[in-house]
Amino acid sequence: MEGLMTDIQPFFIWLLQTTLAGSVVILLILAARKMGSGKLGPRWSHALWLVLVIRLLLPGGLPGQVDLLHLFPQGERPVPAQPPAPAGQQRELSETAPDSGATQTGQDPIRESAATSQKQAASVSPVPSTGRDESRNRAAALLRNLFLLWLAGALAIGIGLFRSHFILWRIVKRERPLLDQKTLELFEECKETMGIHTIVGLIPSARIKTPALFGFVRPRLLLPAGMIEDAGREELRYIFLHELAHLKHRDIYLGWLTGWLQILHWFNPLVWFAFHRMRSDRELSCDALVLSRTGEEKSEEYGKAIVGFLRRFSRSRPLPAMAGILENPSLMKRRLAMIVRFKTGRDRWSLPAVFAITILGVLSFSLTVWSDAQNAFPTRSEPNISLRRIATGPISDTSGPPSLDGRYMGDILRRSLTGRELVIRDLVSGEIRPLTEPSKQGLRSPIISPASTLVAYMIGLSKLRLIGIDGQGDRLLRQFRDGEEFYPHAWAPDGNRVLGTLWEKSDGLRLAAVSVEDGSIQVLCAFEPPAQHKMISPDGRYVAFERPQEKDSEARDIFVMDVERNRSVRVVRQAADDKLLGWTPDGGHLFFISDRRHGYEGSLSISGRWGAYVLPMDEGMPAGTPELVMLDVPGEIRPKGFTRDGSFFYAVEYDTVETYVAEVDIENRTLLSEPRVVGQTGTDVSPAWSPDGRHLAYCIKQSDSGIIRVQDIETGREREIDPGLPPFHSLKWSPDGRSFIVSVLESPYNRKLPQFIYRIDAETGERDTLVKSESTALGEAQLSPDGDTLYFVRFHPGSSEASLMSRDMVSGREVSLFGPNKAVSAFYGIRFSLSPDGRRLAVGTLNIDVAAGTASSDILTLSARGGVAEELLKVALNHFQRPGVTWTPDGQSLLFTGPVQERGGALFSIPAQGGAAQEVSRLRMMTYGVLLGALDVHPDGKRIAFDCFEYRHEVWAMADFLPKDIF
Repeated sequence: MEGLMTDIQPFFIWLLQTTLAGSVVILLILAARKMGSGKLGPRWSHALWLVLVIRLLLPGGLPGQVDLLHLFPQGERPVPAQPPAPAGQQRELSETAPDSGATQTGQDPIRESAATSQKQAASVSPVPSTGRDESRNRAAALLRNLFLLWLAGALAIGIGLFRSHFILWRIVKRERPLLDQKTLELFEECKETMGIHTIVGLIPSARIKTPALFGFVRPRLLLPAGMIEDAGREELRYIFLHELAHLKHRDIYLGWLTGWLQILHWFNPLVWFAFHRMRSDRELSCDALVLSRTGEEKSEEYGKAIVGFLRRFSRSRPLPAMAGILENPSLMKRRLAMIVRFKTGRDRWSLPAVFAITILGVLSFSLTVWSDAQNAFPTRSEPNISLRRIATGPISDTSGPPSLDGRYMGDILRRSLTGRELVIRDLVSGEIRPLTEPSKQGLRSPIISPASTLVAYMIGLSKLRLIGIDGQGDRLLRQFRDGEEFYPHAWAPDGNRVLGTLWEKSDGLRLAAVSVEDGSIQVLCAFEPPAQHKMISPDGRYVAFERPQEKDSEARDIFVMDVERNRSVRVVRQAADDKLLGWTPDGGHLFFISDRRHGYEGSLSISGRWGAYVLPMDEGMPAGTPELVMLDVPGEIRPKGFTRDGSFFYAVEYDTVETYVAEVDIENRTLLSEPRVVGQTGTDVSPAWSPDGRHLAYCIKQSDSGIIRVQDIETGREREIDPGLPPFHSLKWSPDGRSFIVSVLESPYNRKLPQFIYRIDAETGERDTLVKSESTALGEAQLSPDGDTLYFVRFHPGSSEASLMSRDMVSGREVSLFGPNKAVSAFYGIRFSLSPDGRRLAVGTLNIDVAAGTASSDILTLSARGGVAEELLKVALNHFQRPGVTWTPDGQSLLFTGPVQERGGALFSIPAQGGAAQEVSRLRMMTYGVLLGALDVHPDGKRIAFDCFEYRHEVWAMADFLPKDIF
C-alpha cells in the first residue's frame, strides 16, 4: 500500500486541490448568473460553465494566486517543492561551464539557477516517537483511507457508465439505418441549414425512447421506432435541427469530458449539481441556435413541437455519448420561456457575458489550495547562491579536498602512459605545481593540512607519506603492515595527526590517527559494517557516515559516530535516499542531499528530485529539523569539502562525443574558423562529406539504435534516416552518393557475433548486407570509386591483431592487404582512407606494447591491390589516441590527427610520397578532449569534419547558501 501511495499521492493531492478550487468556481458562476439574470443569453450562460471545465483540468493556477487555505486557520498541510529562483536573482562569480557534454547550455551541473533555501518541516530525530509523530501517522493513514474510498466510488461509477454505453452501442450496431428517401432528403436540408457537412446516419430503434445524437467518432441520430410515421414533416425538421445543433456545438465531446470529470469528482455534490445545470443550459443553447437559423417567427411552432414530443415520448437516461432533445422534462418551463422571448441577434454578442467570463476566468485560474510562492518553507533573507568553477580538465577524479583557506587543492595527474604525479593546484592563480616526480606507483588521496603547509598522500594502500606544499621534505610517515589498508580522510584540527579509516580483515574497519611527529598510530573507534562515505567533523570528535536502510537496499540513512563514546546514532531517518556531503565548518551542522518529497508529512512519497539540506547538530545528536537550502541538486555529485568561509567544493564528471566542422587553409597551415559543433547530441560520431560536397552525414548512437543524420550544407536543414540497426560506429558515402556503407560496431570492445557491413539507401533507409561475419569482428568499410571493391577491417579472434581486407563485390573473393604480421591492437584497430583515384590506401594504426607501457602511431601507404606498406611517419604517444587519416582532394597529401604536448590534439599534413609532417592547426575546441579517428576533408579542400571525445571532471565551489546563523 505504501508503494501505491508513493505513486498515486501526487495525483490524489491534485484532485483534492482541484475539487476545492472547482467548488469556489461553481459558487462564483452561480453568483454571476444570479447578478446577470436576464442579461446573459442562453449560449453565454452555457459558456460560463466552460470556465469550470477548464479549471478542473488544470494542475495549478496563474502567478499571483489566491491561496484558499490562507482563508482558514493554519495547520499541518501538504508542502509542495519550491521551484528554482528566477535567473535575475542569481549570480555567478566566474565563467560558466563550456557548451558540451551533459551541460549543453553551459550551465553548472548542480544548477546555476539554484533555488532559494527553505526549511524542511519533517523531523529526522532518532528519539522515540512523540505526539507530533503520531499525528503525522494518523494523517498519513487518513490520506490512504480517503484514497481507497475515492477509488472504490470512481470505479463503481465508471464501470456503470461504461456498461450503459456498451449496451447502447450494441443496440446501435444491430439496428439497420433508415432508408426512407423523403426523410433522408429532409435531414440533408436540415444539415445544410445548420452548415454541417459531417456524415451522420439515421438509426430507428424500438429500444430508443427519445431522439438523441450518439457516437464519439461516427455520430448517428437515434430515432424512436414509429416516430417517422407519427411525426409530421415540420416536427421532424425541428428534431433534426435541434440534434444537429448539438453536433454543431460538439456536445458529444464535451459530454464525454464532463462525464469523466464527474467520475473523478464523484464525492463533490457541487460538481454533480454544476454539470446538471450545464446540461440544462446546453439544451437552451441548442434551442437558441435552431431559432437563429429558422428565424424568431418560427419560435411558436418550435415550442409546440417540443411540447408535443414531451407528451408522446419519455426521456432516456443521459449518457456522455448522447445528446438528446428531451433530456430534462423539468427544464421545459425555462425552455418555452426562452423560446417565446427569443430575439434574433441578441445571443451573438453580449458585453455583460464577455465581462463575466473574463472576470470568472481570471479569478478561477488564480485560485489554488496552496501557493508555491507561499508555502510552509520560509524564504531565507539571502536568496542569492554563488557558483564558480574552480577547475576543469585535465583533472583527475582523485583530487582531494580544498585547503581550509580555499586557496589550494591536491590532485593526482597522469603525465605519461603509466606515470602519475602529485600536484598542487593554486585556485587563485590557476597554477598547477608538481610536488613529486612521475611514478608508476599508485598515488592517491592528497589532503592539505589546516595551515596549508603539508600534504599527506598515499602510495597504494599501505604507504602514508608527507610532503611540503612547496615540494620539499617528502618523507614516509608510516608503512602499514601486510593486510592493512589505510584511507586518509582529514587532518586533526591541531595539524599534528592524520585521521583516516584503517581496514584489516581480522579487525574490520576502524577510525585511526597517525602522528605527524613519529608515524605512530592510535585506533580511536570501530565501525560496524556497512559504513560508507565517512566524514570527520572539524573537531575530530564525530564521524558521519551512510548505511543502507535495509539489507541490499540502495536507499541510505545517515549516522553519526561519537568517537569518545564509541557509539553511533541514526540522525537522518527517512524513506527517501539520503547522501552525506559533509560537516559545515563550525561542526554544528550536517550537510546532505535527499530525494524526499514535500508532500503530506508522514507520507512515504519520494520525488526523484534531490534537494540539499543542513541539519543542526549538538553533541553528536540532531538539534532541530533539516533546513532545505537548495532544490534540484544532481544526485551524483562528489563532495570535496568545505572551506572556512562556508564555501562547499564538489566535483562532477561526464563524457561526450561530438562532431565538429572547421574551415582550414591546408597550404598555408591556418585554421580559418573555430571548430563548431554540428549535432550536439553527445553521441555524434563518424562524420562524412558527400561526394558532391552538398551534404554532411554523421551517426547518432542511441541506446538501442543507430541513426544517420544528413545536413544540407547550403540550407542547414537536417533529416534523419533510421535503418533499424543497432548503434554503428563507422559511416562512409558510396561513390555515387546514393547510399552509405556502415559497420555495425557499437564500440571497439563489442565482439558480439555475427557482425555485418551494410549498404543503406540514402533516401529510403533500406539496407543490403555486403559482409556477414560469423567468427570475426568487423571495422570500418569503404567502397572503391567504381563500386567493384569493398575495403574493410577485420579483427582476428583471440589475438591483438587486425587486417585490412579487400572484397570483390562480384565474386566475393577476399584478400588481406595489410596485417596480421603487423601487431595492431584489436581494441583500437586500423583506420584507413582510399585515395580519390582509388589506387592507394592510407593507413593509420595505434600500436600498444602493454609490457613496456608504450604506444605509438604509424601513418603508412600501400597499393589498393596490396603489397609492401611504406611507412611515412611513426609517432610516440603518451596516451591512447587513435589517429584519423584522410587524403586531400588532389591526392598529393595526407591529413591526419595526432597528439601534441597538451590535450586536444592537432591536424597534421604529410606528402603522400614521403617527407616531413607539418602541423596545420591545433584543434582544441574543448577544455579537455581527445580527437577520435574519424576525419574527412570536404571535396573543395577548405573544410574538415572530425569527431572528438571529451571526458570532463570539473570542480565547483558553491557559496552564500548556508543560513546566516551558522556563522
